Amino acid sequence: MRMAYMGSNYCGQFYPPPKGCAAAWLPYGSTLGESFAAVGLTPEWADVLVVVLAETFPLPPDMEACACPTVAVLVDWQQWADALIAHANAFDHILVDASGTAGLSRLFPEKTRTFCPMGNFSRVEPDDPPLPLAARRHDVAFIGRATPQEQYAGRVEGLRALYPLSAKADVRILSGLTPDQYRDTLCNTKIVVNHAAWSVQQGVNARNFEASVCGALLLCESYNLGTSDYFDEDEVLFYDGHTLADRIGWALTHLDQAQAMADRARKKTSAPYGATFVDVLEEIVAAPRPERASRSAYDVLIGLSCGFGNWGPGSRRQPAVLQAILDLAQREAPARGDDPRWHDLLGVAVAELATELDDLGSSARAGHLRSNPAWSPPSLWRLAAEADPTAAHPLYNHGRYWIARKQWQRASELLTQARRLLVDLGPAAIRAPAMTYPIRTADVSGLDRALTFHYNATPFQPGAEAKRAALLLWRTCELLGDLAERDGDYPAAAELYEAAYDACPHIARTALRKLMDLASAGENGEQRIRWGRRLVALDPLDLPHREELISLLISGGAPDAHLEHDTSLLRKAVGSANPNHTAPVERL
Repeated sequence: MRMAYMGSNYCGQFYPPPKGCAAAWLPYGSTLGESFAAVGLTPEWADVLVVVLAETFPLPPDMEACACPTVAVLVDWQQWADALIAHANAFDHILVDASGTAGLSRLFPEKTRTFCPMGNFSRVEPDDPPLPLAARRHDVAFIGRATPQEQYAGRVEGLRALYPLSAKADVRILSGLTPDQYRDTLCNTKIVVNHAAWSVQQGVNARNFEASVCGALLLCESYNLGTSDYFDEDEVLFYDGHTLADRIGWALTHLDQAQAMADRARKKTSAPYGATFVDVLEEIVAAPRPERASRSAYDVLIGLSCGFGNWGPGSRRQPAVLQAILDLAQREAPARGDDPRWHDLLGVAVAELATELDDLGSSARAGHLRSNPAWSPPSLWRLAAEADPTAAHPLYNHGRYWIARKQWQRASELLTQARRLLVDLGPAAIRAPAMTYPIRTADVSGLDRALTFHYNATPFQPGAEAKRAALLLWRTCELLGDLAERDGDYPAAAELYEAAYDACPHIARTALRKLMDLASAGENGEQRIRWGRRLVALDPLDLPHREELISLLISGGAPDAHLEHDTSLLRKAVGSANPNHTAPVERL
């Protein structure tokens, strides 16, 4: 079996290949032939072409011409859905865990199949043998990011039932750990509670593997299709919101049985995946290859713009990818006329491209793009808005662009127009395909990341356009509120933050915090209590605002004993007002 790879060697599972197989890792190229030539091969060499983390890797524009089967391996299939959907026609098969199969099969019923691409992501080196559960210092831990709360709304809500258990057991909710602290926690905690980051993407995540190889007992959501498909009931404990306390209580009082479960899971998660993966690929190669459709120019542009990796602030597109965006735009321009969707997408792509050129030290070239009437993002978004005056995306993108450049009045006018369309037309103001600016999720602010993640979840849910309209209205109102607050118009800011909350109450935590700040500045204790109660009900992990609300109630002569007791349990679980559990209020 000769395997050509693109993307990332995720968790070290895909390279080097198992004995008897040959593999080559290809860089991005402006053509498929260039990608192979870069490693001294031709496309005819490969039996199969595998793109690992296909949702973050840009594909050559002629990927559909590949002579051998093409396979995508996915992990964050929701988080990067724009790129994934844009790439889809270039793949014969899409491999993802069971939650992804359930989510994606509606869109790609003939392509999606279950495979669990996971491993010891952080290369945690466990004790060998692991410390027995009975000898471990801590009872229960959840470890993972919970901020920004808008982005991790499902996870934050899922932890609502965990922290009250600190009344009877050693329960810790942790994030922001160093590698040594992380390893120590996994090796010295009896039960590690997992909760998936996103409500749609309920899949297997790396924490399951890292905790298991360190010998901890896993406690996973029973409704999580990924974990329930991969793990058996004699390997991990499964829970829901009503059974969490009982499952933890059982494990802590039946440590011998819990130990046997942890040992079985550790054997499974420690096994290499290479041979299993080759079996899957051999089956694919032996089967008749399905007919491949072509990606549209929209798809190729979205894939080049969105697919750049998710590996922190240093993640950048390669110069060849930037050149491919320019080449595609120049090639398509004569045929696009006044196509509003193309101009909207291209505006986002050029805005991204110019920022990347700045980072590469090509500021002159970036400035030329921004000032060229035919290429500048504002010019492209104006063309899109003129061609389709009922579309909100070009106006939102244009306004967000001016915010980044501190052109406050311009931004306010455009975002106000976008808001009006979203209020008046709702889902009819949303056009697909579309991207929101900024899309450089590795670098942009928390709320922009939250918009991207929730926006990308909508294709897998009923009522996608209505959900997208509500999300775009939430973010538009919050930005307008920030602009009004910056201008000193506090009543208008409060009205807009309330509108943001009304649009998406389940994720508008920062809007509530801003409303509390405005009420505090206006010395309106009643309003501060009102918004504080709503925030505490929405965000159970927000310890600082719980403390603030308790102080307000005490000073007002109406203490809340239940709130004080509940907060004492949260304080015990998180240790302190940990900034990893409560993000600072985001300002322009």
